[in-house]
Amino acid sequence: MNAIPWRGEWAAIASRIEGLLRAGEFFYQSIQTHSNDSHGTAKQLIVQAEKVYDCIATYGNKYRDLLPPQAAEAFNRFLEEQSSRFKGPTEDYDLSRRLPYVQFRVAALAALRSEVEFYLSSMDEQIRTATERALMHLQRCIVADSEYRKQWSRAFKEGETACEKLGGVHLLRHGVWAFKTSAEGARTDLVMGNRIDNPAEVSSVSLGLVLTEWKCARSHSEVQSKYNEAKHQASSYAAGILGGTVLLSPRYLIIVSSEIASRIEDSIEDGVTYRFVNIAVEPSVPSKVARKARS
Repeated sequence: MNAIPWRGEWAAIASRIEGLLRAGEFFYQSIQTHSNDSHGTAKQLIVQAEKVYDCIATYGNKYRDLLPPQAAEAFNRFLEEQSSRFKGPTEDYDLSRRLPYVQFRVAALAALRSEVEFYLSSMDEQIRTATERALMHLQRCIVADSEYRKQWSRAFKEGETACEKLGGVHLLRHGVWAFKTSAEGARTDLVMGNRIDNPAEVSSVSLGLVLTEWKCARSHSEVQSKYNEAKHQASSYAAGILGGTVLLSPRYLIIVSSEIASRIEDSIEDGVTYRFVNIAVEPSVPSKVARKARS
């Protein structure tokens, strides 16, 4: 999977914090039995914690405008408040004076990691929930609103471009900026057809970006092949820097058909979920089918 750079870099820092936390736990357990630090382990932990702090400072400055706002705020607050506690002199302290530094630095890093990962996972969940609510609402609008149904029937006859434009507008009403991937793997706006490269614009009007591929299946026998085609195109997406505004997974493969199509189960490849969504423009609603059967 082509990960967004800030995600990959944060994963590496978070992994380093986890390793430091485990080393600190082992160190504290060992000095309960041997109450000395003849090899200077405490000093090494203090030095490593400072190096992680420096990595966080570099990371925060590099991606502050691309991260979800709450995560960016957590980094800024941590760097501003903890600078003196991570950069102060400790090399000449004896063990009793070094231990509080080890304790504080390791605990502070672990707390930051926990807070940031909560904000990142929370943002992904918000975007995913909004997307699936929007798609569910779209199908229900077609069923409930005859004018909306006519609009989608016309779009279905015109083809995929018309459907993806209508779909893009509908999703944006729910705070989701849907895009498709170009032949070069770049993000392309469904409605305007231009590249999406401005993170400030995205974050100012939407929860985030979601990759969608729209295909029209003219018959039940076409559904699987259209799904495969959409999946192939979606898998070519090369995720670029747009911070926390991009939902990497799932990617939505939307098959527009006349009648309701048989469900295709999610598939997962290289950590990415490809989700089948069917939008039927002339669906046989169960209540109508039942009335026809009774007559």
